[in-house]
Amino acid sequence: MPVRVRRECRLALLLLALLLGGCGDGTVVLGEQPGNGDGSGTNDGSDDEIDTGSGTDPDPGANIDPNVAAQLALARELPAHDRGFRHSLFAGSGQCQSCHADLEDGSGEALDFLAGWRSSLMANATRDPYFLAKLASEIDLNPGAADAISDNCTRCHAPMANEALRQRGASVSFTGSHDVLDAAAPEHDLAMEGVGCTLCHQIAADDDFGLDTGDSGRFTIAANIDDEAPRVAYGRRESPNGVLMQSLSGFLPVASAHIGESASCASCHDLKVAAEPGAGLDDGHAFLEQGTFKEWRQSAFAGAAGAAGAAGAAGAAGAAGFGGTGDAAPGTEANTETGAVAGATCQQCHMPASSSAGLLASRGGGVEREAIARHQFLGANTVMQQLLLDNAAELGSDVPSTEMQEAIARNRRFLADNASLALTAEVVDGLVEAEVRVAHTAGHKFPTGFISRRLVLAIELVDANGEVVFASGRIGDDGRIAGIDPVAANGMANRFEPHHEIIDSPAQAQIYEAISVDAAGRVTTSLNAARRFVKDNRLLPSGFDKANAGAGTEVVGGAAFDGDFLAATDTVRYRMPARGQAPWRVSVDLLYQPLAPAHLDALFAQSSLGDVERFRDMLDATGLLVETVASAEASIGGPFALRFPVMSTGQAPCCPMPPGSDHD
Repeated sequence: MPVRVRRECRLALLLLALLLGGCGDGTVVLGEQPGNGDGSGTNDGSDDEIDTGSGTDPDPGANIDPNVAAQLALARELPAHDRGFRHSLFAGSGQCQSCHADLEDGSGEALDFLAGWRSSLMANATRDPYFLAKLASEIDLNPGAADAISDNCTRCHAPMANEALRQRGASVSFTGSHDVLDAAAPEHDLAMEGVGCTLCHQIAADDDFGLDTGDSGRFTIAANIDDEAPRVAYGRRESPNGVLMQSLSGFLPVASAHIGESASCASCHDLKVAAEPGAGLDDGHAFLEQGTFKEWRQSAFAGAAGAAGAAGAAGAAGAAGFGGTGDAAPGTEANTETGAVAGATCQQCHMPASSSAGLLASRGGGVEREAIARHQFLGANTVMQQLLLDNAAELGSDVPSTEMQEAIARNRRFLADNASLALTAEVVDGLVEAEVRVAHTAGHKFPTGFISRRLVLAIELVDANGEVVFASGRIGDDGRIAGIDPVAANGMANRFEPHHEIIDSPAQAQIYEAISVDAAGRVTTSLNAARRFVKDNRLLPSGFDKANAGAGTEVVGGAAFDGDFLAATDTVRYRMPARGQAPWRVSVDLLYQPLAPAHLDALFAQSSLGDVERFRDMLDATGLLVETVASAEASIGGPFALRFPVMSTGQAPCCPMPPGSDHD
């Protein structure tokens, strides 16, 4: 109970201060406030160190409404919700469970749609403790825009509640009368279901489907013919037998290829931030903060779908597998058994198909189907899943611990299958010269999505006596690279590491990441303040042409001029002193870190917020900050030295590489 006591005391002090000192006028301009807690100073457009000077001390929470402040001061209660809810627009996963759980394919492999989805971050999008902390942070930094921020963020993190309220002419709030985290709120169950079954399966292929005008949560839920008609649930299979489903759930299955297309993911995996308060998202000035679908569209995985997927044109992939509109241009050769086209859709990697045929439902008869999509929504954020596992009671999660543990293990394998390392090393003129080639097989940048994520190359040179001669990129138990990730004063970032072609000092490290700045050129981790990238050297997907990258997906900084930074690969050269006793051992790891220290520093500077403090407590307790994606090592300078490239063990691609791709 010590955390609860601290929060209650803080709330009492806050209310006392408000009573004694007043609450200001509540006016703050979105994204333009000075000193947003993320850094200050002048940026020259390079991806090197930024001198922030004295800056301005952040003053989050200034002029905040006392009712909003009171709610932000406490970590929100997150009771378990009713998964069996029925709503005029949506239904909970419990309504699907009676027919779509406990399934197997012909080989006995589990196909349980509910178990796979329930342990994913899609299902936990609302109760994700980092999301709640970040949302509180953004509202605290921009109190005059609290409702707009809540509405924008919940469009993809609590989309069913968001849509239900929009159709009523209201909007989601985490404060006030429409606080969907309140168990008494009418939309509470819809919110806590996260990205639910009947959300995705009702997204319509409208005129904006897969286009820029449909990104940033601008999806359309299929309209009902009338109030008495059943709601539509789109699926990929032709001639579905929907009589039982309609009678049990009120949803009528309708075949439509678009549900298996990458474009169906675009509305929430491409995210733009308006250039200024009140500006539009399609005026050419908005900042593309996340562009996963646009990255895929420029990759070899999209194949002929790059243009077709962008336009939502009809495709030729069969309904038996993924593909269809936007996933193949007419005439594209498709595998008739699985429907997979040259390349791969988002679903083919993140919802891998069954290896043999099986039934889609346990009741109502039906025919066996090939290539059934496992609703596992594979990803890389094991840290957040570990937090959900460790804090299930406090976060209101009813996911069985075994399911979450299995999901974490799946995602670790998924990460390992995404990248490999090749290492060569030799002694030249008193130096150990090592060349590290990083390769990856993801169909988008790696990492992609939310920009707190980064990859780090960690290398170590050890002599025969076990003495460390040289080290670069090693991440400590606190999640920091010594000398590169100093604790930011007042949560204000004051530098970032440039892209490197050659590393010859322990004070340098290769970090694959995106760094954003605000309108004044100050490094920021605030989504609402970000206006452009000053560094983006995240690994590119196969087929991506960095010289002709689409708007918002460009390579930014030193990597743009690095001739070895190519689609699907990057090569880094290390020059290390050959000190100590031969032979030497060189080891290298590719480390994935979903929460970069600069992002945590900025967030934890607002530890007076209840959700931020709770997230910090959970993160401190879990101890999991980094995942090792791939490793390689070589021995040089001795009789058993390896003189040839040494590959890491994690090389098997998660998806088949597109024919003719530049990945080898």
